[in-house]
Amino acid sequence: MSPVISILDYPKPKQVQTNADRIRAVSDEELADLMMGLVDLDDQINYCQNLPECDELLETEDGIPEHKCRDCLLKWLRQPAKEDSE
Repeated sequence: MSPVISILDYPKPKQVQTNADRIRAVSDEELADLMMGLVDLDDQINYCQNLPECDELLETEDGIPEHKCRDCLLKWLRQPAKEDSE
């Protein structure tokens, strides 16, 4: 008997990972960190949760700590996407 060779026995071609693939593969936390580094992100994406404690922090000299904004951004990233209504 001759051995049967299947297409599954052949090595699969290596897929080249694109930059977009790498971005899609990051965790929510990594994506939030990347997005926090963008200039004027809060003007582009409405992720702010308008927390009462943030209103109080706005009145302080230090303002709202970045980790609070990152927490709101993470919450926004984990919400179901809203469809555009154009």
